[in-house]
Amino acid sequence: MNSHPSILERSLYRLLAPRHALPQFLILGAQRSGTTRLYKWMMKHPQILPGTEKEIHFFDRNFQNGVPWYQLHFPARKRMGDNRITGEATPYYLFHPRAPERIRHVLPDVKMIALLRNPVERAVSHYFREAHMGEEDRPIGEALRLEESRLKPELEKMQNDEFYFSEIHHRKSYKTRGIYVEQLKRYFDLFERRQLLVLTSEEFFSDPENALHVIFSFLEVNAGFVPPRIVAQNLSGRAPGVPESVYEYLQKYFEPHNEALFQLLGRNLGWNARK
Repeated sequence: MNSHPSILERSLYRLLAPRHALPQFLILGAQRSGTTRLYKWMMKHPQILPGTEKEIHFFDRNFQNGVPWYQLHFPARKRMGDNRITGEATPYYLFHPRAPERIRHVLPDVKMIALLRNPVERAVSHYFREAHMGEEDRPIGEALRLEESRLKPELEKMQNDEFYFSEIHHRKSYKTRGIYVEQLKRYFDLFERRQLLVLTSEEFFSDPENALHVIFSFLEVNAGFVPPRIVAQNLSGRAPGVPESVYEYLQKYFEPHNEALFQLLGRNLGWNARK
């Protein structure tokens, strides 16, 4: 579907949308934390139907297209029945400053899943993804230290124009995306805590069967279902070629933010332990 629908297309969307379901769950992120694999395994559940794609980006870059446009990305109501649900996974939702209010307006009762990775490892992984895609040409240490000056003008534009989409905010927010406490607070301020399930990537990858059991219970589908061919994975290990000084810088940067997150969640996720 066209990301910038015409007047005629909008009319058609309004006509067709009521035949489709709206999502009962959203995977909010975080980026580079395993959301693609989580979504893939969840879609094997017989009670969970996929949307047209994993990442629809409605509540961040396509909100101006309207709810009917969004609704048409999900299965027809006649396919849903009484015991099926549908949802999507757009990792930018956790980080985008306007996403929580938009979600609250459109889906006030939705259930949300946040998958959080150690922010030091997430930042390094994020950097290398952008470098591999040709979006980042600075060395990692320089890119990390430039982040605040890069993001500041973009945040001002986003504040002044609710539909402004910033590629820089989306792509070069290596450290800021790992300040999970600020992002989760925005959701906790607008939704009841029972609507948001927070897991870590380490929990998910080390014991995916148990993590999926927790998620399926949270979504109130058959929690005994185990997707075929799920394999545990060890996420630990540092990226080759990254100077130790970069890891030391990131560890120090994230320590106070992690402590605030642990207090918010009421549990220590172990990310501040020195390696």
